[in-house]
Amino acid sequence: MFALSSWNAPYITRKVVMANICLDIDGVVADLVGGINRELDKRGLSDFDYAHWIVGVFEDELTQEIFGEATFWKNLKPFVDSWYQLGEWWADGHDIFLVTARYSDAARRVLLPWLDDWRLQYSQVFFAEMGSKLEVVRELDPVVMVEDNPYEVRALREGGVDCLLMRAWYNSEFWEDFPSVGALSEVVL
Repeated sequence: MFALSSWNAPYITRKVVMANICLDIDGVVADLVGGINRELDKRGLSDFDYAHWIVGVFEDELTQEIFGEATFWKNLKPFVDSWYQLGEWWADGHDIFLVTARYSDAARRVLLPWLDDWRLQYSQVFFAEMGSKLEVVRELDPVVMVEDNPYEVRALREGGVDCLLMRAWYNSEFWEDFPSVGALSEVVL
């Protein structure tokens, strides 16, 4: 008969150096594209090209209507890989800073409850204006930043931040321009 007390398992250890990690939220942690697609489908606009929404701030009526609804932001889902990776980094003792350019009041208001509802692990959230994340991220001194907006990636890298582009269909023309990942699990600390 097998007795647990007589079983000697080898210990597996790994060296973990604590690090500051910065992540954009929408397009890196949260599936913004899935949310937009669901909204446009409901409105009968499934063929609408919205790539410009993701990499800039646009104030047209449709953008304001969708991004101004708190339920749109509440209904976003985290990427499964991101959910697991944040948990792993957190368990390893890393500080995870979320830096977002969400600009609507509705988006900002529901963010912390959304993070709590999904039990996403993080140290602190920072709101920055589009194009000004460098100021915030530089202060946090991360070992890496992951961002889906190629214009933000360029500014961060030019400012000395090791920033990776999160690959998505709307930034595919920049995949060769910057170091990139398809999922947070591909990030090497």
